[in-house]
Amino acid sequence: MARGSKTTKALIGPWMGIEERESFQTDGHCAVAVNVDFSRGYIEARSGFHEYKNTTTLRANVHPVMRSGKLKYVLFVGVDANNNPRFEALDVDTNTLSSAQELSTLGEPKGNKEFNCSFANVILVRDRNGDGTRESPSHVTIVSTKANTYIFDPYGDPENLSLVDLSRDTIQLNSLNWGYWETTPRGGIIAEHKNMVFYAGFKDEFTVHLTSPMDELQSWIPEALFEFQDRSRYKLGPQFFAWSDPFDPFGITAYHFMGVEENERITGLKSFKEQLIVFTEKSIYSLTGVTDETMQLYKSVSSVGCVSHSSIVEVGGILYFMARDGIYAFTGGGAEGAVQKISKPIDSLFSSRKTPAHLPEEVRAFLINAGYPFKVVLETLDRSHVLHVQSRNQLWWSVDLQGSKGGSESWGLTLVYDYFHQAWSYYLMSGMTGGAAMTCMYDGFTTTAGGKEEVFTSGSGTSSLYRYGESTDNDSDNAEKSIPMIYITGRMFKNNDSVAQFRPVRLKMLSWGKGQSSDPAKWFIEGEESHADQYTKDPQGLYTEATKVQYSTGVIPLHPAEDMQFFYGVGKYQTTDGGSTALDFKFQEVDWFTSKLENASLRSRSFRFGVASGYGSTVRTPELIIQGIIFEADIGDSR
Repeated sequence: MARGSKTTKALIGPWMGIEERESFQTDGHCAVAVNVDFSRGYIEARSGFHEYKNTTTLRANVHPVMRSGKLKYVLFVGVDANNNPRFEALDVDTNTLSSAQELSTLGEPKGNKEFNCSFANVILVRDRNGDGTRESPSHVTIVSTKANTYIFDPYGDPENLSLVDLSRDTIQLNSLNWGYWETTPRGGIIAEHKNMVFYAGFKDEFTVHLTSPMDELQSWIPEALFEFQDRSRYKLGPQFFAWSDPFDPFGITAYHFMGVEENERITGLKSFKEQLIVFTEKSIYSLTGVTDETMQLYKSVSSVGCVSHSSIVEVGGILYFMARDGIYAFTGGGAEGAVQKISKPIDSLFSSRKTPAHLPEEVRAFLINAGYPFKVVLETLDRSHVLHVQSRNQLWWSVDLQGSKGGSESWGLTLVYDYFHQAWSYYLMSGMTGGAAMTCMYDGFTTTAGGKEEVFTSGSGTSSLYRYGESTDNDSDNAEKSIPMIYITGRMFKNNDSVAQFRPVRLKMLSWGKGQSSDPAKWFIEGEESHADQYTKDPQGLYTEATKVQYSTGVIPLHPAEDMQFFYGVGKYQTTDGGSTALDFKFQEVDWFTSKLENASLRSRSFRFGVASGYGSTVRTPELIIQGIIFEADIGDSR
């Protein structure tokens, strides 16, 4: 019989993130990555979210308002605990939050669980006081919902939204020749493109009133849209979008609208590569040209569309967006557009397909309490938001999670795509496992201060604005928590067809300090059949726990000199009669070292390996920064 040969497998980053499909897994992929940040090429925990400001707005759409290139205001448009819409504004200079404005007083419906909005920054010439004289042009923010369109004017009222007043807020330069909309555009979807504002998301039979009736011989507006015997009113629907005159955000000429196919509804707009991309749930259209004579609408993609306007983002000449069955990337425009599904490695989130990852018992309870195997609530994907964290080459999408202890509308999972390494991971807050409806992100934005990118997110079950970048999580009750990090490889040596013996495992990692006695960082390794060895039947037919011959676990040594007393940041002063004198010791330096794990011998055809930290109640900063994993095996022993 052949004895086989010793084989060493060294896995070194950069790491490729989650890949559920075993046939596509490489050694750099993993089966589970919770709160793992791959952006530096290591396996390490994400940064923490700390409360920056406590508001009264839940599930807030947040929007930064800049002045002279610096962040001046943060707008919160969301709901209260009863799903009643409200608005708040944070003055960043004074760190003062305005009183909550109940938008129901402006006509916004109450109790709207699906409330959502979109924003556009524009230049507006207004008559603020109604004296018939327009003030100087100023930068304002448009906020559009299904029911109304509002203006945030920091020069007029920095604490409240106001309704659009077309008599004061439009110029209508071509009113001598054409009628204009007397109806405020409202649909919840807006985008600025070529100095014009585009509107979509209209309800069925949205009625438009014009300042003057259209001529009977005109050919600009289909006759079927006019109301019977009234040429000053026509009806649009969810398949239409409209646009304003240049530099006149609410000045919409009577015929400035266009439609996609009749059986579709527009779900998103985005200015992209000199074109306006129009999304429906089923298709992608490209609008080219600028003037009435040059504008043309092409269907670029069929059978794939977007479900959420707020999920669309452009990075590096690619549009990423959320569809009903996952996340796609769109390139090109016009009739040459193409899409590619980038979320195939995590496709079980969106489908009924079973997640193939087997959970070792060290992390099973934690992940199940967090809602694993993760499934998104498909019905709420139309409110998914995206955040581009450029400094880390990451895109974050918020999704509502089925079965989490946060309950309904928890938005407990954030999908993180490292577009540089094409690596997927999941972010969640440790509070999700305790029943609190906490989330890393519902919506978010980034800003630059002192040359450094700062990341802010809003919550769902909590009304906080979080700042990202700390070493722990901190919720609205100032309850500090560790960041739970879990990394589980795919099946190592999966092509091996005979039983092998695996023993030495080493981690190339950054030293951290003395090992912890409570909730220490752990490793675990299990053979491919370990889940079948948990229980056996005794002679009476009762199940008893069996010896887990294919499972081994232990504590990860965090420093090559763990028996030393002192490490970085650890030291005491000895009190004497003359005062305090420092103890005589040397700090143990933080550096890369090889941490040898004392695992039991494992006999199997293949195995999975994992590490976990921050999963317990003990609060500490993340301990693990792993550069490489080294395995040794005796392959081919067929005795």
